[in-house]
Order: sequence, then C-alpha cells, then structure tokens
Amino acid sequence: MDTSELFVKMCEQAHELQLKWEPQDGDFAYTKGDEEYSEGVSIIWNGRMPLGGFHNWDDHWYLPACHWLPRQDQLQAMIGNTRVWQLEEIYQFYNNFRLKDGSPIFRVTITWEQLWLALIMLKKFGKVWNGSAWVKV
Repeated sequence: MDTSELFVKMCEQAHELQLKWEPQDGDFAYTKGDEEYSEGVSIIWNGRMPLGGFHNWDDHWYLPACHWLPRQDQLQAMIGNTRVWQLEEIYQFYNNFRLKDGSPIFRVTITWEQLWLALIMLKKFGKVWNGSAWVKV
C-alpha cells in the first residue's frame, strides 16, 4: 500500500474521488494532525480510526481533515473488471500520455496506486496530475 507523501497529496487533491468515499473496514486514510488528532495513516477497523475519524452515535462518519487512500484493488474496481486489454491500456497510458506542453505525465518512478489513480482521474474526471495538482485536460 502506497503511503508516500506524493500519493497522500494526490489523494487529498482528488476531490471528486474523496466525495465518493464510503468508509469501510480495511480502508486506509490519512489524517492531518492538529491539537486534537495525531497525523498519519491509519486503517479503519470496526468503524473506528486510531488516529482521527470515528463512526458516531447518529450513524455518520466524522472525519476531520481525513483523506481516503484507496488501495490498488479499490482503484481497479473503479475501472471495472481488469482484463489483459486493460493492463495493456494502463501500460500505454503510462508510456504515451503527455501533458499539453508535450512533457510526459510521469517524470519519476511511480507506484501502481499512483498509476491507477491517475488513470481513473483522467478517465472519469478528465484531469491529470501536473506534479502538484489535478488539472483539467
């Protein structure tokens, strides 16, 4: 599971994806620290997160400054059934996709989670990662 600073930032700024999150046991989430909560990555278990959010009495989630870090299997499920042609598609996406200025979308080695997230943001929301934010293409 990617818990790198870059992936956390990519997920935090993927607002469209965050709005679709329905927290489940086993989900990873990043909580920003403040005077009340510790900073870091935690896993939701039994409706609770050790570092921040919790499932409260009125059956709603309270997630202060908390961002979902989707696992690779969750990202793949958003695309649909992963077949060989989809793996070829992600390979082509990684090797050929260029930003408007002609530079490659990925200038550094990335994780599978980052790659799948980038593909989802492009396919579902028409956005690419420019190194610091998701921008419309």
